[in-house]
Amino acid sequence: MELQLIRRQEPPRPIRVMVIEDHDHVRWGLMKLIVAEWPRMTLTGAVRSVEDAESALRVRGVDVVVLDLFLEDVNALDRLPRAVSQSGAAFVVLTGSHDHELYRRAFDCGAAAVVLKDEPADVLLRRIERAHGDRARTLRP
Repeated sequence: MELQLIRRQEPPRPIRVMVIEDHDHVRWGLMKLIVAEWPRMTLTGAVRSVEDAESALRVRGVDVVVLDLFLEDVNALDRLPRAVSQSGAAFVVLTGSHDHELYRRAFDCGAAAVVLKDEPADVLLRRIERAHGDRARTLRP
């Protein structure tokens, strides 16, 4: 009689999401959205400025960053893509702008997706999942 070992498969680790949004009510809503997706996603942080984001990305384990395009009148694409890239996270741009040139620039800076603020919440959640999946595939040896 042959003894077979049964491996217990570990549940997948939640996608670690950071939100970078300067408007309090929008940041609050995004936080609630991500927290409600447990155990599929977990919120690792929510910050309101470029400076706070740069600091948080250096110390927190993050898989996907949801990044508002404009933070306190600063175009986040001018400063954050390098910090996000150095953290190893993917990023999804969230914007209210309908400027296609900004979308192109976001993709040129490494954005995995651009989501409009007036799109349904499930669109953002799917883009987070896709960005995480694409990131995981590129990190595999």
